[in-house]
Amino acid sequence: MRTLYQRCPQLGCKPNFCITNYWFECPCHGSKYNALTGAVINGPAALPLAPVAVSVKDGKVVAG
Repeated sequence: MRTLYQRCPQLGCKPNFCITNYWFECPCHGSKYNALTGAVINGPAALPLAPVAVSVKDGKVVAG
């Protein structure tokens, strides 16, 4: 399971998911991120969305 931290590394805004193009887009500056890997598709952001380790414990998803 892969999970991405939902804060843009450029300005800390929460990227929105684009259902037609399957990417995340930052509303603050327009950077686009790959929805599966978090890689930058189009800047100005230089860093990808950070991965977050997750596990399932007692039927609940636990991040961290």
